Amino acid sequence: MKVLRIWHAAVLAEYRKKIKAISNIEDVDLTLLIPHSWYEAGKDVRYSFDSSIDSNFRIITAPILYKNNIRKYVFLHQLLQVMSSIKPDVIDIEEEPSALVTAQVIWFRKLLKLNAPVIFHTAHNIESVYKPFFERIQRYVLHHADGAIVRNSDAKSILQAKQFNKPIFISGNGIDLTHFKPHSSKSFQTKYRLEGKRVIGYVGKLKSAKGIMTLLNAFSTLDDDNLALIIIGSGGLKPTIETYIKDNGLEQKVIMMGHQDQSSLPDYYNLMDMLVIPSETTAKWKESFGRVIIEAMACGVAVIGSSSGSIPETIQQAGLIFQEKNAKDLSEKLRMVLSQPNLKKDLIENGFQRAKCFSWESLAQINYQAYKEIINQRNS
Repeated sequence: MKVLRIWHAAVLAEYRKKIKAISNIEDVDLTLLIPHSWYEAGKDVRYSFDSSIDSNFRIITAPILYKNNIRKYVFLHQLLQVMSSIKPDVIDIEEEPSALVTAQVIWFRKLLKLNAPVIFHTAHNIESVYKPFFERIQRYVLHHADGAIVRNSDAKSILQAKQFNKPIFISGNGIDLTHFKPHSSKSFQTKYRLEGKRVIGYVGKLKSAKGIMTLLNAFSTLDDDNLALIIIGSGGLKPTIETYIKDNGLEQKVIMMGHQDQSSLPDYYNLMDMLVIPSETTAKWKESFGRVIIEAMACGVAVIGSSSGSIPETIQQAGLIFQEKNAKDLSEKLRMVLSQPNLKKDLIENGFQRAKCFSWESLAQINYQAYKEIINQRNS
């Protein structure tokens, strides 16, 4: 099976681990097409060969127009050349149906008279209205694409409401289980003076929609000097958070740790007894997956999440859910885990099993099954 995979974010080596897992499937011959560089994970990333990841598939880097614009970017001449020379059995483009590059792939398929089905990806779990040009792009893609891989069930429902009746597969974000795993955190406990403390953690952007103020309100009700809250992330809400901490006398209990790279996050998860994901739905946004959930679970951390978006779908029975924006409900859930050791143990064990569903290998199998089904349907 010749697979052409297109994904702007795969300039980042971490994301190519999913590509590697797909290419490791026995009958897959995979070529990855990516831009020369892209602004990803907070910095401009230029593709660099990584022998531990990139040895089992071909990688082609190509120039693009409208760099760093997910909706507008397109490849120059090289996309047409690659499609013509490879003659893939399936084209998997990890871009939204409203993206110009997704339409470009479908148009080039028609120009070259290829029979390869095209699969797009989407994480959008709230109905959006785009500018007229991109609405036309989306209608064109939905009419001509052969299947979709979505991050959550809401995204699937939205596609179906748009009369997209082709196969749709649900596949969340993935993690490297060899990286996110339990290990000793003694040195970090010493560094942050957390020895003997029970630690509640937050990892994410510091903005209002992430619900950090609800977490702080809930934490402030927990009368336990042996508790600490660590906040990992950066963003515009930082001054507000710092003011709240000072005004409520929490300076000795709340530690702001700033942004941390993916490479060091397991060290911070392993400080935690619990991770809270307190996200709050807005008119234009709700959580589409919540990758920190499975990262924490893989590290042996009990997880409590809000009812926003796809958080309950990601957690399922492996964590606790509180009503979003409800600090009292969150406080009660925190007390439950703090006071019931067996509950915490069950959450950790269930979390380990849940995290396995999002290993790169597990997601690769979902992609592979999608390829087979959609190829068979197009050829039938």
